[in-house]
Amino acid sequence: MLLFVGAIATFSTTLMAANNDGSYCHSATSNIDQLICKDPKLALLHKQMSDMYQQVLTQSMVSEASVIKETQKNWLESRTGCLDQPDVQRCLVSTYDSRLDNLTAINDTILPPLATYSFMT
Repeated sequence: MLLFVGAIATFSTTLMAANNDGSYCHSATSNIDQLICKDPKLALLHKQMSDMYQQVLTQSMVSEASVIKETQKNWLESRTGCLDQPDVQRCLVSTYDSRLDNLTAINDTILPPLATYSFMT
């Protein structure tokens, strides 16, 4: 069972880094990823969350990025719990909404990069 959860987390982490044009659905093999790809609302939430995740990672410092990656892995593992719920779609929507709120809050606390300054010669 642990190997199965690890495989889902690894595959889903790959999805987070995949192109956001829906191409990840061509190789979706896990039950959860197939459900997301077949449901337009979930696919949109997945894209929004993936975009926000990439934005947060890009703007964060290395020390922050490692924590963000770890929380993403934990979230991906917990997301699979929706498969055991009576209303899987509702559970996934709620799970995605919660993660989006979390990532948005993190993004709002990240300072803009210092490299935005220009120097005149």
